[in-house]
Amino acid sequence: MKFCVRCGAQLEDDAKFCMTCGAQQPYTSQAQQAYTSAQGGSTYSPGAQPGAPVPPPQKGKSRRILVRVLSIVIGLIIFVLGYALIEKIRDDAAERAKEQEMEEIRANAETLVQSNLDVLFRGIYDTEFLKTADLDEAGAEEIFLNNIDTQLEFFASYIDIEYLPDDLRAELSDVFKEIYSRSKYEVGTATYDGLLTCTVELTVYPMDIITRLTDAIDAGEMNWFGEKYANVSTDDMDEETYQAFDRDWADGIIALLRELLPESGYEEPQVLEVKVVKQSTDGEERWTVSDSSLSEIDACILTYEDMDS
Repeated sequence: MKFCVRCGAQLEDDAKFCMTCGAQQPYTSQAQQAYTSAQGGSTYSPGAQPGAPVPPPQKGKSRRILVRVLSIVIGLIIFVLGYALIEKIRDDAAERAKEQEMEEIRANAETLVQSNLDVLFRGIYDTEFLKTADLDEAGAEEIFLNNIDTQLEFFASYIDIEYLPDDLRAELSDVFKEIYSRSKYEVGTATYDGLLTCTVELTVYPMDIITRLTDAIDAGEMNWFGEKYANVSTDDMDEETYQAFDRDWADGIIALLRELLPESGYEEPQVLEVKVVKQSTDGEERWTVSDSSLSEIDACILTYEDMDS
């Protein structure tokens, strides 16, 4: 057996380090002895000066343990912080992707409103819209002409034109194409409810041509017609005579419209909320402008007022 040169602890003969204080032991083939000073309890090694103080035990082992513990703790902290950072990056990326998707939906809703109104009222369309709407140019043109036809029929009923033979219909169609080419509207920003509906702000400038027409009639611009048929009762007319009577009225109205059109303008702008809704047809989802919104826009684009009796 041998003893630690520093603390005097009993060691195995081949021990290189003290298990008590951690001090390195000199190599020797003989057992070392250590004993405690009877006077002061100081521990010393053989060969040391009597009464000389023994250095305090080294703390290398404790430090190594502490370093290992701290390394583990720091590693855990880094792992936790790293995981939290990765999750935050993922959440931020998902949020950005969601916001980008919503922004695209809003932008598409605004474009859809603009494109629909351009086709319906002005006969204008681009290839991107045709692709989105699954239309060709002929189909878009047909939509525009059908709308013009609907508008002129409503106008004919409003202004008391009863007969619309093909030539008169074509003439009125040309007038209404010119009228609607002046359609004025501004598509604003869209909001999205996150589900099925986008709401697009639309500013419409109502055309006043019909108001100007009724004002002109009230002011006597069509008095020539009354004078021409002052002594004739429609009840006494046969069908052919009545159709000629109706055509005279229609021709006078068309001439007056053409005269007033260059001076026509717009009434106070109206702000509408246009609903663009997501619908599913045959398993395919598609965004469309709601029928109710289109009807509201149509009534605002070209205003009608009651004529005086």
